[in-house]
Amino acid sequence: MRLLEASDEHLRCAAVISLGKLGDRRAVPRLVALANEDEVDFVRGWALDAMGKLEGRRAVPWLINFLNDPERKVRVAAAFVLGSLGAPRALDALERGRAREPWRRRKPYRRAIRAIRAVSQEASEE
Repeated sequence: MRLLEASDEHLRCAAVISLGKLGDRRAVPRLVALANEDEVDFVRGWALDAMGKLEGRRAVPWLINFLNDPERKVRVAAAFVLGSLGAPRALDALERGRAREPWRRRKPYRRAIRAIRAVSQEASEE
């Protein structure tokens, strides 16, 4: 957990990724802080990914907020995580986010929307 405080952004990023893989929920408050406050966009994006792994669909409302982030990499990370969680309640926010992006930057949103719809369709077929 001390590496989350490292001055080197690559060390912070590695610590965030590791915590997401390890499933250590004690890191949730610190990951929330990093996602909201870190000055490096890719650290923030990986913090969103770790939160998706640790909190699952409970994190969806919180993750949706990051679709409005000023940093593109953070918005893309939020879309990716929402798509990987397969949360139908994120569809409207993803559609709005996609519409705000220039056409060349809409692919992450389309992929997330497709992934959610695929999960929803599979669930309805069962």
